[in-house]
Amino acid sequence: MRKTLHKIVTLSLVLAMCLSLVVFSVPAPAAANDAAPSLRPMEYLTRGLVAAQVQDGIFLSWRFLGDEPDGLSWNVYRKDGDADFVKITTITPRDVQPESNYETNPGIVKENITPSNYTDPDGLITSIYEVAPVINGVEGLRQGMSVPMLSALAGSSGQANRGAVQYIPMKPAPEPVPLAHFTYRGHRFGPDTNLNTANMVIPGSSGEHWYIVDMDLLRDFREPHDNKTPVSNTDLSGWIDKLNEYNHETWQPSNSLGADGIISNDLYAELEAKFIKYVEELDSGTKLPYAKTSTGAIHTSQSSTYATHDMTVGDFDGDGEYEIVVKWRSTQTDPMYSEPIFNGRSTTTAPEYIDVYKLDGTLLFRVDMGYNVKSSNDHENTLFAQDFDNDGKAELMLKTGIGTRIGNWDEESQSVIYPDTLNTVVGGEDGLNATTDKFKEYFVTGNEQALDTYWALLNSFTISYRSPVAGGGNDGVNNPDVKRWIKTYHVGPIGPAKDDLEFFSAFKWDNDAGKGVLVDSAKYPFPYEGSVDGENWAMTPATQRGNYSYLAFPGPGAGSSSSDYKAQIMAQKEAYWLENPWKEAVWGDAQGNRANRYLGVVAALDAVNNYAVSQRGYYARTTFAAFNIVDGKVNLQASFDSDDPQYWALGGTAYDYRNRGNHFTDSADLDGDGRDEIVMKAMVLGLNADKTMILPKVLNGDIMPTIEGQNSIPPVANEFEFATDAVRNNPLNVWAPLRHGDRSALLPVNKDNNIRMWSGSEEHLLDDIRNGRHYGWIPGVEAHDPLKGKRLNEQGEIIYENSLIYGVYSGRDNEGAVAGNFSNRWPGVQGHSDNGARSMITGELLNGGNNLGSGQYAIWFGGGLTAMAVSGSNISTVDDLTFAYSRYLTTGFTSTGSKSTPTLKADMFGDWREELILRASNNRLAIVTTLSPTEYGIRTLMHDPMYRNGVANKNTGYDQVGFASFYLGDEAELPSMRTDIAVPTMAPNAQSQMSVLSVTANAINIEWSQVSGATDFTLYRDGVKIGEFTGTSYLDKGLEQGTKYSYTVIPSDDMNTGVESLPLDVTTKTASVKASVEKLKGNLNGLTIKVTENDLDGTPTYYTKSYSINNNAAGTYMVGPYEVYVDTKGSTQIRECYIIK
Repeated sequence: MRKTLHKIVTLSLVLAMCLSLVVFSVPAPAAANDAAPSLRPMEYLTRGLVAAQVQDGIFLSWRFLGDEPDGLSWNVYRKDGDADFVKITTITPRDVQPESNYETNPGIVKENITPSNYTDPDGLITSIYEVAPVINGVEGLRQGMSVPMLSALAGSSGQANRGAVQYIPMKPAPEPVPLAHFTYRGHRFGPDTNLNTANMVIPGSSGEHWYIVDMDLLRDFREPHDNKTPVSNTDLSGWIDKLNEYNHETWQPSNSLGADGIISNDLYAELEAKFIKYVEELDSGTKLPYAKTSTGAIHTSQSSTYATHDMTVGDFDGDGEYEIVVKWRSTQTDPMYSEPIFNGRSTTTAPEYIDVYKLDGTLLFRVDMGYNVKSSNDHENTLFAQDFDNDGKAELMLKTGIGTRIGNWDEESQSVIYPDTLNTVVGGEDGLNATTDKFKEYFVTGNEQALDTYWALLNSFTISYRSPVAGGGNDGVNNPDVKRWIKTYHVGPIGPAKDDLEFFSAFKWDNDAGKGVLVDSAKYPFPYEGSVDGENWAMTPATQRGNYSYLAFPGPGAGSSSSDYKAQIMAQKEAYWLENPWKEAVWGDAQGNRANRYLGVVAALDAVNNYAVSQRGYYARTTFAAFNIVDGKVNLQASFDSDDPQYWALGGTAYDYRNRGNHFTDSADLDGDGRDEIVMKAMVLGLNADKTMILPKVLNGDIMPTIEGQNSIPPVANEFEFATDAVRNNPLNVWAPLRHGDRSALLPVNKDNNIRMWSGSEEHLLDDIRNGRHYGWIPGVEAHDPLKGKRLNEQGEIIYENSLIYGVYSGRDNEGAVAGNFSNRWPGVQGHSDNGARSMITGELLNGGNNLGSGQYAIWFGGGLTAMAVSGSNISTVDDLTFAYSRYLTTGFTSTGSKSTPTLKADMFGDWREELILRASNNRLAIVTTLSPTEYGIRTLMHDPMYRNGVANKNTGYDQVGFASFYLGDEAELPSMRTDIAVPTMAPNAQSQMSVLSVTANAINIEWSQVSGATDFTLYRDGVKIGEFTGTSYLDKGLEQGTKYSYTVIPSDDMNTGVESLPLDVTTKTASVKASVEKLKGNLNGLTIKVTENDLDGTPTYYTKSYSINNNAAGTYMVGPYEVYVDTKGSTQIRECYIIK
């Protein structure tokens, strides 16, 4: 097979595809070869022991931590009633035989394996358990159960003893809120109120619902101006007359046409200004008015009830157990559409709320996102939960707006209380005027001025291209004969904010204050904008939601199918506006859709610090902003902008870096340097050397079939294959990058842990929206190597590699299905779609069209190494030949994930198998865990950096499930202990208790309690550091008499610093001393010293000691706890006598 890097085709095609063969200078590449980073910090986790009753006793499961060695043993202890804990078993290493032995994929023995689960045949539902590791014959720390005995999950008939559940009671859901309505041509619309299209027909028209904009008029004078083509005064008079007709005025420009017939810049500016006036005043002006009641209030309707939605986890209080972050969303219709005639009921949205719960249901805090943050279809609010300031505890970072606020649970009122102060509301004084409560007030009072000031509302219009008659679905009838440039209004958040005040904020649990707090906010670097010229409106071919292909010159088969809405056909003459855009939209449209497509990842971009990386845009302009917390301040560390040349590390133009993502983004260390990359569908980015820029490292692509290469014969859907010799060796085909897709999976595909990307694709045409030309085709479902494509080689030269492992032409929006290892019959992972199951190693079709259907996702829940399938809240086994699935466990709970994903899948506790976090009845969450024994001892997935990222990222976009960095299969060794991570030995919330051993007038002897895992203790006196100690006591000497001293101590290990102890206040005693000397025989004297010590209440204690000394001697002498200096003069005189400090 020829490894074609780049093909030279006709000059017009090369220019159209913007594939530069020679690049003279590019920005510095992302860091790759500098010094190796430190070990990757991971979270402190407890043993995570859980227990549940099964038919044969009590099933126990616990964590095998990421830095613990192979070959360890486990001691298991049980306590019943008032009796002491008793060791009931020791679990030792063993060899595990293969699960199967297919000739096509022989299994291997797994040696020296110790499982971390056990079934106690004598256990009771009331039993309490502890477990301890035994390493090299030494028993480690014993730890107890993370949660009380779990409840059995009955499932459907025959599903007993397969799952157990931990229920988490939640606080009451947020109350519904008012949502504003608007008026269009005298008719009201808003949430749950659609316009009647019959009422929206333009009087005197041919049934049009939208006004047609005469873009030909603008082109008539714009094109000759730009091209310096002479025109006549007759031409100019005609344009002026037309503008006056549209504007209902009589007007003449102050600038005349030049003698050479060239339209000057000043004349053009006057003509264009009048055209803009015409566009802005057409129909209902520049924006639509609020609907008002007879009392002057804004007409509102109540939002739908709130229900839980996306979730993630983090350890916010530092106890080694995860808290659950829960998003509350009003269940109103998806407001991704903003055009009132098409879908007026789906415009404005209710604020979302974010809760953080402990496993016992304690609410740590609630964030009210406010009206200035949009809520719809999983595209907006990513929950970033990780340790972003390196204190060992998680913070919650969110993309916020003015008015976002934090509240805490008040037990007395049984409600969340929002203090609404500058310290609890985002946006300063503006934020205090933009809270949810303030908006309610503005609606009631009809305060339009306040709403116009503080509401980041999109209320504007665009010039878009479609049939002016409503109907034909999202984009209208795909017929260029009836399509026109029309003016469409768009209403809904989020549009331009006051002073562009969009924010990124951090929230945390404050252990000392016992409440959640707003840490800080930083200005978001990529705010909403309308057109590149600064207007709040723009001209774009995109219609209600926006397609990606606009074809003025379609190739064979393009747009011929009624389902082919991705390929909108334009009249050829309209290609002018693609090649010469006017009032171009900054974000690809000005309708609030593409600009408000947010994703995000948690990533250790520099290997040691976690960053919340917020992504805005992926259909068109694509941006990233990486934040962490430094010294209590939200810090913008690095950024990327596809439209800014300084970020074009691989050459080309902005077009090369747009439209490369899915509805989900991943993060993982792809190249093994310890640093996470940001992994989009077709672009991989990383942090540059000075850590200020996120730069593209790879654009993923391959040789694509062209119209010329296919002899103008379209590929056959579901049959034509990419990545073949026939495609790659055809000199008429061309290398091109992959494009936007839907579902995806980033995972290791074989026993060598090679990581690959599997993805569906929404686009299927190789075209260029800058000229409306169709050149060829791109794959639907495909798998590729994310490190191959257009990239820099070691010499800094741009090279083109082929990324695809396989790809199949779909001819439509093909979401794909799932990837994972569901069978031991074949080595490696399978990628499933309606085209069949394929090897993600070789691309071969494994068993005809048999595949695991759409909506099934991989989960480790059984006792074996292959995955089960989870769809929503239900788990199924998978036949290893046909891939047919059979229901294993029906949980009875509700999943809120997109595309049938579970709400959250994570290794929450117990051994390495995964839990589901779902919504249960009676306002509860449910954590479902397996009760299936397993012989495999595998370290907790949460100490695998790629898996931990996957859990953190699961809630973003279409929340695709994550995978570990290691492959599990019958033919592969189990993953060994990682040597590139650092796991704390001490909990971040660890705290010592201090006590007094003894006190004198000049010394205090103190001790403090030992803390599990602590290696050092830092001791402070009156806030000043005394020193660091490995022991747990200290004698503080040389103190002043009768003086109060305050001591604290802070435990630490190599990674975490614990909580400062409560202060220990100790007052020294007072003491006085007397001495007398008497003459003895010869040269000796008798010295008697008496020390009188007084407590604070004056109670005396006496210490007396006698010594024989030489004449005229001086020295120090111990009298009780005191050291006394005495200097004698003559035989019986005392020259000096005092207590030494």
